Amino acid sequence: MRPALTVLHLASGYGGAERLTEALWPGLKEEFDARLLTNRPEIFHLPAERLEASPFFPSWKRVFREVGALRAALRGGETVLSVMHYATFLAVLAARLKRPRVKVIAALHGPILPALNTVLHARKRAFSLAARVLVRLSDTVIVPSHGLKQELVTAFGLPETRCVVVPNGVSPPPDLPLRGPNPWPAGRRRLLWMGRLSPEKAPEDLILALAGLKDLPWHLVVLGEGPLREPLAELARKQGLSPRLTWLGFKKEVVPYLRAAEVFVHTCLFEGFGLAILEAMACGCAVVAEDCPYGPRELL
Repeated sequence: MRPALTVLHLASGYGGAERLTEALWPGLKEEFDARLLTNRPEIFHLPAERLEASPFFPSWKRVFREVGALRAALRGGETVLSVMHYATFLAVLAARLKRPRVKVIAALHGPILPALNTVLHARKRAFSLAARVLVRLSDTVIVPSHGLKQELVTAFGLPETRCVVVPNGVSPPPDLPLRGPNPWPAGRRRLLWMGRLSPEKAPEDLILALAGLKDLPWHLVVLGEGPLREPLAELARKQGLSPRLTWLGFKKEVVPYLRAAEVFVHTCLFEGFGLAILEAMACGCAVVAEDCPYGPRELL
């Protein structure tokens, strides 16, 4: 009998972490009696069970309710592979309430300290406590970069023996052509940015940088949606860049754009690895990235 494994993946949308879970799924199913437990089964191309839970830290009252829901969904004696921080926080608490013992393997994709010092600063004390709980109560922690491991060991007291660095990978990308018209005008250098248009991705850094390069023949295509969409469009307008930007919104299949682009630009306040950088490199696209903690420096 194969050992039981529950993959707990709480998602707000479809991005790098979700693509990675789908890529790992065939191997997990081969070795384990595996199931996927998620709040958004509709976004995965996998059979999944629904868990009524948040993708991010809500109120403490809601946390306790979601711990109870997860405890009821777990199978005693199994192992939980929890993807990202809040899923791990729920998992380690629910595991302590379940008999027989449930083990938790945490797959943490992003750094904690840079997030606490920037986008999570308003709730830094509560989130710092939660981070210590999820790190110290996990049986094993898997991280994609050595910088992230060093942060967990030095800042949050994770024993080195319980932390494993496993860099992310991508399959060889297919040679897919663009569907529809080419978004880059002829005679322009083809720049591409993709990701969620949110504060931690810092897309405004690119708009401001390009404002100083108006004399060069470039055109930027942006893939992604998010709360900064309208403010970014307004910033581009004020900088006189609107005609040189094309906003294409969310695209689940990004390989054709990475193959067609010349330069992929990666901006972010923090990044545990940077799967998009690896995807761009695999497609033969040159990469320019901010040297944020921790992934881009190790990848490039």
